[in-house]
Amino acid sequence: MTEKMLPTQPAAPEDSDLIEEFGREIIKQGERLDDVAKELFKLELAIPGIYAVALRLVVDKDVKPMMIVVAFAFWSVALGLTLWSIFPKRYNVLRSVPRWADKRTGSNKMSIEEFYTESARRKYRLLIGASICFFCGIVCAVWAVFQV
Repeated sequence: MTEKMLPTQPAAPEDSDLIEEFGREIIKQGERLDDVAKELFKLELAIPGIYAVALRLVVDKDVKPMMIVVAFAFWSVALGLTLWSIFPKRYNVLRSVPRWADKRTGSNKMSIEEFYTESARRKYRLLIGASICFFCGIVCAVWAVFQV
């Protein structure tokens, strides 16, 4: 079976930095994920916990229990999306290809440059979704107590 050669650009002098940084990225990723996980857990677990305690203080008021369930559901989805963005995804990266000579589609193999852009794009989308869900949870929590 003959495999078609993919067109690539010859490595430029500045590409050595890109290749070197790709190697460092793998090493630093675990350390950064631990730091991000600590901060995200503080926020996404503390807010619902504080809300649950505050809700207990105002239990005499008319509280909409369904909105409380919806708020915690939104917060759970936000936590899940955040965790999904934290855990690394396995990419099929060609370590010897800093970038492709021309734009290509349909291949599952990535250049080093594509790895950086695609992993950042994935995390961005997941964190936007998590932020929206977290905000919706806050709105539902306020609505449950104050019956806006």
